[in-house]
Amino acid sequence: MAADVLDGAALRRMIEAGAARLRQGEARVNALNVFPVPDGDTGRNMNLTMQAVLEELERVPPSASLSDVARAAAAGSLRGARGNSGVILSQFFRGFELAFRGLDRTSPVGLAAAFRRAADTAYQMVMRPVEGTILTVMRAAAEQADRAARAGAGLQALLEQSLQAARDALARTPEMLEVLKKAGVVDAGGQGLVLVLEGFLEAQRSTGGAAAAGPGAGASAPGAAGTPRAAAASGAPVTQVAFELTGDLADIRFPYDVELFILAPGVPVEALREGLGRLGDSVIVVPGDGETKVHVHTDAPAAVLDLCLGYGPVHEVQILNMRAQYAALQPGAPGGRAEALEASPGVGSGPDGGAADEAVAQRGAGTGAGGAAGAEPARLAVVAVVPGQGLAD
Repeated sequence: MAADVLDGAALRRMIEAGAARLRQGEARVNALNVFPVPDGDTGRNMNLTMQAVLEELERVPPSASLSDVARAAAAGSLRGARGNSGVILSQFFRGFELAFRGLDRTSPVGLAAAFRRAADTAYQMVMRPVEGTILTVMRAAAEQADRAARAGAGLQALLEQSLQAARDALARTPEMLEVLKKAGVVDAGGQGLVLVLEGFLEAQRSTGGAAAAGPGAGASAPGAAGTPRAAAASGAPVTQVAFELTGDLADIRFPYDVELFILAPGVPVEALREGLGRLGDSVIVVPGDGETKVHVHTDAPAAVLDLCLGYGPVHEVQILNMRAQYAALQPGAPGGRAEALEASPGVGSGPDGGAADEAVAQRGAGTGAGGAAGAEPARLAVVAVVPGQGLAD
């Protein structure tokens, strides 16, 4: 395959590498999760979503077309989507499916079109899109992919530029959401998407024959030398994370995270979305092949079930108490825990520097000075948690 032609095998490699990067960075993404509810599970949800994609791809032959691989990725991600960010990630792959439909292979222009379709699809499926989230990061990557393709960039250059744009947008998320600024973190879902895009680039570089250097290579995270933030960015492993309780559990207005499928064709998406909007927030309704995925945060899960049952049988119902999840993250609380963040091999050593280390730096990790190679591990990172309202976790 020519270096600037994307076929099914190449897309599969990109997805597999993206899943590997996200799996390695799961705990670090969890530690950034303060929006819209600080339940510490964004990394887990996105990882589970990507693992479902891999399971679906196992059913597709190695010789499958670009269209077939994209369709499998979309189906697997929707079926396995967990949480706001997981559902939004599924729409990223849905956009790829729509853009690649009927194609055996495509060019950089076609890949840029897929990024645009992915961002558009994700925004459309969210009832009230919020900037400063995974959506913002996704759109930034798509817009840069479009500019790169128009300038004649090849696949690798396009992926490099899109990744850098995503990182830049991620770094700006605290400027867009006050809850992120107060907690000193970037958006968790956006960080997860950056990890996936890092994997995409890794896969292309492994087959494109180019050196691993690129825009941003060797760049360190923002922060003055000697500060805890710089110490974390240097690669010193963060071995423990605790969530610091700065608000009341009652601040979580809609404490139940409800996810389910409605097994019926022709569900009126807009009517269902409006009905769910009267029962809570973080509403996402995604139509599929004979089924509709529903996600909502609510204080009335029974009413949500009643509403959905009015459209057809429900399946794979999951109801999580986010107040209980939040309470379990408090160190010293009965049944509480502190999230272990031993650095995984490869985390912080991806293409063009370590986005995972950047993520840790953004949350102000560490208690001691550092910043040079061989720095002492940052033993405890405290995340100030401020519950907030919104869509993307």
